[in-house]
Amino acid sequence: MSKLIRNILQVFINLLHTKLTLIIAFSCGLLVSHLTSRYNSGCVENQKLHDNSYFVVVLVLSAPNNLERRNAIRETWLNLRPRIINNSFYNNEVILLPRKDTDGKIEPESVETQRLLLQKYKQWLQMETKNIKVGDYKVRHYFAIGTKNLDATTRKAVKDEQAVFNDLLLLPDLVDSYENLTNKLLQSFVQVETQLDYNYLLKCDDDTYVKLDILSQDLLDYHQAVEKRVYPHGVDNKDASHNQWGLYWGYFNGRAQIKTAGKWKETSFNLCDRYLPYALGGGYVISRNLVSYLAKHHDTLNTYLSEDITVGTWLAPFKHIHRRHDVRFDTGYKPRICRNYHLVLHKRDPNDMKQIYKNDYCANEDTTSLPKEYFYDWTAAPSKCCDTKA
Repeated sequence: MSKLIRNILQVFINLLHTKLTLIIAFSCGLLVSHLTSRYNSGCVENQKLHDNSYFVVVLVLSAPNNLERRNAIRETWLNLRPRIINNSFYNNEVILLPRKDTDGKIEPESVETQRLLLQKYKQWLQMETKNIKVGDYKVRHYFAIGTKNLDATTRKAVKDEQAVFNDLLLLPDLVDSYENLTNKLLQSFVQVETQLDYNYLLKCDDDTYVKLDILSQDLLDYHQAVEKRVYPHGVDNKDASHNQWGLYWGYFNGRAQIKTAGKWKETSFNLCDRYLPYALGGGYVISRNLVSYLAKHHDTLNTYLSEDITVGTWLAPFKHIHRRHDVRFDTGYKPRICRNYHLVLHKRDPNDMKQIYKNDYCANEDTTSLPKEYFYDWTAAPSKCCDTKA
């Protein structure tokens, strides 16, 4: 009997040892797999983006060596989460939903409507901030970087940064240069479109500061109003018009003359003697259906040197696009006089970003030579479109 018991105990011990070994091996496998996936995400290769759904994807075009700028953005405005203040928002009474003319073309806002929006927003800024509720919609950001032909030191730095933050959109087939900026944007569109579910995309540069909480709330109110208009009986009753209605929101220019010399020289733009209306590249919002179209046809589209001019040219022929000009976007090559109502501020260094984030204030050293902001008159000729001062 004792021998039988010993045999049974031995079998039990062997089984226990085998099971324990399998558990340890499985755990080690998970650990190795996790570490490997983190390492691979830092490699300068195509990587799988997050599979979650987002309301807004923030796409920041950055250069490999601009770590200080990226860290400033991570430490400041990316921490501004969507919110609802006083359970209301400034544009609840003036939601800017576009109208269509008799030909079905979406009409942009008049100068009067643009002025009303700014007035309502300024009034809202004077309200007491209380009853803040964090929005339940998600925002995801990526810094797009071309990684082809990087030197060993920069390549390692990019890998290390990706291992820590996992927020780099790496483009292994692209040499990161100004000459390749349009292709960089287009490749980023393709990556985001094929791997993420989202509603809107905010494109900006790594020297741009965004009041992301307010901008996201503005966009959410707009989106909900659009959904209500297009689907009056609920989103389950979708019709084709929704896919044709795109948003292109920023600070537009329609009078810029073709650059024939210098850094911005265009060698192949021969459509007319002025650039077609485009949102300035320091920051603009574009709806997913427009990104989808551009991503789908990325290999057949003509490209020009300036990416913002190129996007405006690509979208110019379409009548179902809401081109929303907003003076709260300070997105030109030179900053305007800083106002507390600005939502997007271009040409800001890391110190500027930290100051704005801390105090909601920025200062300009010399205001005499800064550009004047304007409302856009869509009914005027291109040479006169931007003469109405705000």
